[in-house]
Amino acid sequence: MEFLYAESSGRPLAILRIALGSYLVVYWLGLYPFVDMYFFPPAILPRADIDWLPWWSALKLVPESVVGCVCLFVGTILAALCLAAGLFTRIAAVATWWLAQSWLAFPEGQNSGDFLVRTATFLMMLAALAGHAQAVLSIDSFRKHATHDNRSIPMWPLRMFQMQLVLMYFFAGVHKVSSVDWYQGEAVYYVLQQTLWRRIDASWIRDPLLIGCFTYGTVVIELFLFPVLIWFRRWKPWVLMAGLLFHFGIWLSTRVFVFGYIVPIYYLSFCDDDFWNRIVSVFQKTEKPMTQPQSAVGVTGKKTQ
Repeated sequence: MEFLYAESSGRPLAILRIALGSYLVVYWLGLYPFVDMYFFPPAILPRADIDWLPWWSALKLVPESVVGCVCLFVGTILAALCLAAGLFTRIAAVATWWLAQSWLAFPEGQNSGDFLVRTATFLMMLAALAGHAQAVLSIDSFRKHATHDNRSIPMWPLRMFQMQLVLMYFFAGVHKVSSVDWYQGEAVYYVLQQTLWRRIDASWIRDPLLIGCFTYGTVVIELFLFPVLIWFRRWKPWVLMAGLLFHFGIWLSTRVFVFGYIVPIYYLSFCDDDFWNRIVSVFQKTEKPMTQPQSAVGVTGKKTQ
């Protein structure tokens, strides 16, 4: 049980909360064209004819009008901002999850990146309801304690994000090794040859050895680095660095938007207080101690010439 309930610093979870809330603001603004198309009048479908809109959706509570949809969308942005600032954190976290579930009911909101967004809002809601997400670096904490001093929280909120990340990689790797293209080391070749989703033209990469390294390297990251080595303190920084380079390569070669941005936020759950202390020490100005000038008076008490 120590894995879940050992005391840890509240700062890593607070930084994750700030990062998630800040990203959600950008996320919702980028998703506005889809939200406008599906829900803002004149929508492509009348709301009464949408069978995939759940009964508990926030969209059921507002009138089917431009004003109603605008108010709900602005409320979604404000909830994300409050989550990042740690203001009324419990209410903001519940609202953020509920509104994400409501807006992302449309078909384009069903890809893997959007699912990770919805999952992150749910996990953060649990952490906020328990009072841990806002324990430090939040307006709520400052109002309650009048200080931003670090406080301890149990590990389980961070463990939820960590396990979600590890299991995502593991099952993605299992799915890949069951495919012939991945098993034979050719999958990345076909990814680089497609033209619909590519960001840059990398079709010139055809060397079988290089393609094999990229293909099997992806599987190693998903089946070994994150499920196994990430739990060893010595290897954790290198695994996180490999993961960032891995997702930068995905971003560089394909136009995968949400997935490439939300996954690094999950990485923050592995960045403990020692990690952030080292980051702060790098940017912290080192002050040299002031040295007193040597006295001009000699041992005998006479001034030396």
